Amino acid sequence: MSNEELIATLVDECTRVGLTKKCETRGLAMSGTKEELAARIVEYDRQNQADGVLEASVYGDVENFTDAMPATVIIGFNDVKDALNPFTGKGESVVAWILDFEDQCKVFCWSELHKFVYAKRLLEGPAKAFVRSLPNVASWKQLKSALIEEFEETTSSASIHELLRQRKKKNDESFLEYVYAMVEIGKRGKVDEVSL
Repeated sequence: MSNEELIATLVDECTRVGLTKKCETRGLAMSGTKEELAARIVEYDRQNQADGVLEASVYGDVENFTDAMPATVIIGFNDVKDALNPFTGKGESVVAWILDFEDQCKVFCWSELHKFVYAKRLLEGPAKAFVRSLPNVASWKQLKSALIEEFEETTSSASIHELLRQRKKKNDESFLEYVYAMVEIGKRGKVDEVSL
């Protein structure tokens, strides 16, 4: 993203107080308009950003998160890839995957661009082949819509209950692992917790 786009994102998503706090954590002057504060933050982050990694400090929905997170924390994809689940399109719920992915994005303070790039890196198998075949997909919003349109399954409550009924505890899994596997099956549709 260009500096102008980053400044516009900050101005749109942050209050003046939020921008002032961001300036304060970076040791920058805290006076001026929202645009001036945002420009200072972007310039500072550009000068202090390491090549090839993303600084989790400003871009995206981080207004409430920056107080708890130091401004110089650097989080790259390789740092968190083990915490993110891949999506193959082979039976797992695309909606559940997207919700989980977006929750993680909020934690890591990723922008829409980061979501787009990292989501594509998490695709495997048929999902990866599908996305490669798409023309003109250039944003997270477009990618998310395309994945939902292609991979969303309409699952009946009866079929989920049948899957739950068939799922037996394996000899090599703990009871807790079994319960979580059942919960994951239940997430494919609307099944109340009592039924699990």
